[in-house]
Amino acid sequence: LLSLTAMFLPEPYVHFPLVVALLTEGGAWLLRQRALHLHALGEEARRLGVAMNAFGDTRESSQAVDLRARVPAALLKSAEAFEDPNYYASGAPAGLPRLADLLDESSFWSKHLYRRAAVESFWLFGLIVAGLFVGGLLAAPFASASTAVVMSRAAVILLSLLFSVDELGSALGWQRSANAAACVNHQLTHVGSNPEPLLLTLFADYSVATATAAPIPQRIYDREKARLNALWVRRPHPEVPIG
Repeated sequence: LLSLTAMFLPEPYVHFPLVVALLTEGGAWLLRQRALHLHALGEEARRLGVAMNAFGDTRESSQAVDLRARVPAALLKSAEAFEDPNYYASGAPAGLPRLADLLDESSFWSKHLYRRAAVESFWLFGLIVAGLFVGGLLAAPFASASTAVVMSRAAVILLSLLFSVDELGSALGWQRSANAAACVNHQLTHVGSNPEPLLLTLFADYSVATATAAPIPQRIYDREKARLNALWVRRPHPEVPIG
């Protein structure tokens, strides 16, 4: 919207969208860095939580306690509202069978949610680029402007393109993570009589896949939750010998 506005504004008002764009992009960059930091902490907590849940640990490890110390107190307090003892559907006993169940459920959800997030992000990227292109064509007949005006308009368009490239990067990251989660989910169907090496490898692969992608937007999770729950109930699950 800023780019389209800047294309049609005369001097000196054409500089206002540039100032707004600089402020919003700078703020967005700062917020993104904070979000990436908190996402990394969240992924570390998720990995520890899966391991504790899978093997029936009732006490937090020293690593988990250290992680609590690194998470802002306000964030820990707000996280209590999202605690769900029935988050995982698995009823398998503690140990490798439960780890396989948790990996199966997590990778099943991730491959579908990441894929949906990627599709939506690709669409958003396309719409932004198309809007800039159409706006440029519509503004061409009114292009009798000074060098300063042209430079201001170009700068606003460049900042908008940076946002769209960032959106494209998120889409590609979600697509890669969807493929990695699908690979983990598929390999869980081939667990043999000695499952421990494969399960530990798949746990590491899945952790990498989720750690390198942006968080799945909450709106996508809320929209897909009921459908994926229904599909999960119908899906066969890996059988792992108790050992």
